[in-house]
Amino acid sequence: PIRRKKMKIVPYNPEYHDELTQMLREYLVFTGEAIRVPPWNHEIDVEKHLGVTLKNLHDFAPPKGEILIAVIDGNIAGTSTVKMIRAATAELKRMYVKPEFQGKKIGHALVLKSIEIARGLGATQMLLDTPPPFKPAHKLYQRHGFTFCDEYPEVGIPEELKFNWLYMHRTL
Repeated sequence: PIRRKKMKIVPYNPEYHDELTQMLREYLVFTGEAIRVPPWNHEIDVEKHLGVTLKNLHDFAPPKGEILIAVIDGNIAGTSTVKMIRAATAELKRMYVKPEFQGKKIGHALVLKSIEIARGLGATQMLLDTPPPFKPAHKLYQRHGFTFCDEYPEVGIPEELKFNWLYMHRTL
């Protein structure tokens, strides 16, 4: 018989530090490759951004947010982060599924759990920003009720990247 893979979404804890570091590095490299080309022509200093993120993990811990880890049969497969950015508003950040685990509904599970976490933190809306080339991610977000919107004040990307950048919103 074919054995079904067992997936769970769990809160980050320090035992996942190395795996989270590697996934965030992969996410930044992947994003960097997408925006290295026109119209952005932008280089990401992966190690610098990774260092800042890891130094500020407390910004994503309860009660401000939550880092989620997707685990399949004991293997770390993906991550997403929920962060409260103002009263009743959460932001979905750093959503990433490792390539070898894509197509297995992990992104779906991470979005659902992220929405649940945001609601639990008191959010009534969720925002996100996303590079234009990430069309499969846009479709995933749209399937979960996100719609395109205008840029929001808390967007943390450099001005030179905001050309054609996409922003999405969902009422919770």
